[in-house]
Amino acid sequence: MIYEYNLQAKAAAWNMETFGEEVFTSKEERALRILEEALELAQASGVPTHMVNRLVEHVYTKPAGGPVTEIADVFFCTLVAAASWGVDLGQLGYEANNKARLLRDTIRQKWKIKCEKGLTAFPDFKAALKG
Repeated sequence: MIYEYNLQAKAAAWNMETFGEEVFTSKEERALRILEEALELAQASGVPTHMVNRLVEHVYTKPAGGPVTEIADVFFCTLVAAASWGVDLGQLGYEANNKARLLRDTIRQKWKIKCEKGLTAFPDFKAALKG
């Protein structure tokens, strides 16, 4: 399926509108949100906690890669995962974008709770959160 808009630009605009520039441009925050979603995928796929912990230890014993290369690798792995589940990644992205727009306030509230629990790059959500 071909989409008539740039999904990346739409997602970026949503994030800027929802959280503001400081949160949008935080590389640490972006990485934490990707990690959270990857962990949720692992959990939903039945990966046990001990395997997640072993993988964290393995990754953090190696030298860090370059962020752009790692984004490409995350994207490639996501393409392969979508194909293995027999789903259209473009369609899923379109649906996720629409869902995020409908649930903006709920997503902000969940992010506030994550801030309070120290699960974001912004322990003081009031200073970072826009809108």
